[in-house]
Amino acid sequence: QLDEGQDVFYGYYFPYAGYSRTDSLSGTTDSAAGGTALATGYSTTNGRIGMDKNANSLQSLTELAGSLGMSTAVMSTDSATGATPASFSAHAVDRTMSSEIAASQKQLQNKYGTIISCGLNNASNADIKKEISSTLDELSKNDNGFFIMYEEGYIDKHSHNNDSINTLSTVIRFNEAISVFMEYAFYNPATFVLITADHETGNMKLNTTTNQYYYTSGGHSSQDVPIFAYGLGADVFHQKTIKNIQIPKTVAAFLGKKFGDQTATEFPSLK
Repeated sequence: QLDEGQDVFYGYYFPYAGYSRTDSLSGTTDSAAGGTALATGYSTTNGRIGMDKNANSLQSLTELAGSLGMSTAVMSTDSATGATPASFSAHAVDRTMSSEIAASQKQLQNKYGTIISCGLNNASNADIKKEISSTLDELSKNDNGFFIMYEEGYIDKHSHNNDSINTLSTVIRFNEAISVFMEYAFYNPATFVLITADHETGNMKLNTTTNQYYYTSGGHSSQDVPIFAYGLGADVFHQKTIKNIQIPKTVAAFLGKKFGDQTATEFPSLK
């Protein structure tokens, strides 16, 4: 039995929704290439962190926001050097290069004062919500605005193990995190919020007889993942199925900047 507020994913309350295609240049994406696509607006090969297929560093949304004088933060229940937070805060040839990733993150912090608050998996849900609130309070002091990436990293990890019970518990934890961002956005109407995933894990299918979902693999799939969007301009994502690199390119366009792979024909409109 779920408590009140835990029976509906809060993304479904967002007014606009679409889907994202997640394949990398390697085919079915890993978290590094998927995170890099969302962070930089470029498709890359699996394993790359904030780099293209030729190992050239790519500007991330975090760096773009910092260059515009905005405050920035990268948060995750995963470790700071995990693939997704690393993609938004570092550059490395391969996701396994933890020392190089940490050094790159330190450079980002020194340059832009980026808050990196990760490794939150062992914190209570209440403490995670407090950490998000305090981070939002700090970032919102900047009149130029802010950019924050928050990840619930353990939905993926538990899905790799086909552990539906713990997957549900982390979806609920993510839902509680979303509630903090929703509350902030409600009281600060200029805030734009987007929820998506870098990939699907477990190749889940629906049993139409029992109306239950079940896993069919222990790896990633090429299934499209949802996009939920809220705020000014969010309607551009509504009922669209787009390549994942379109997401950061569109967010950057909201900031008045061209960003990512400008050879892609979809920019600036979404298809």
